[in-house]
Amino acid sequence: GIGTSARALAARVPQVILAHGVDRPDNARRLARAGLADWLPAGSWDERAVTGALLAALARPVPEFAGADPMFPVDSVAAAAGAVERVADRLAVPAG
Repeated sequence: GIGTSARALAARVPQVILAHGVDRPDNARRLARAGLADWLPAGSWDERAVTGALLAALARPVPEFAGADPMFPVDSVAAAAGAVERVADRLAVPAG
C-alpha cells in the first residue's frame, strides 16, 4: 500500500507496483505520473512486462528528495512551515 511506497521512497528503493484493488491502482498511477515508480495495471502482469518495468526502474535515477532515514521521521510541522516560508519568500514584493 501507500505506506510501503513511502518507506521505499525514503529508503531510495526503486519501485515497480503491481497494484490491484481498493486505492492501490490510484496510488500507483499517481506515483508513476510523478516519476517516482513504475506500475503495471492488473491484466498486464506477464513475464515480459514485469521484467521490462523492473529493468526501467533500476536504470532510473532515484529522485533527489528521496533518502530520508525512515528511523528518523520528518517533523511535518517544521517541514510545512518551511514550505510556506519558501513560497512567501518567492511571492514577496521587493521593498522600495
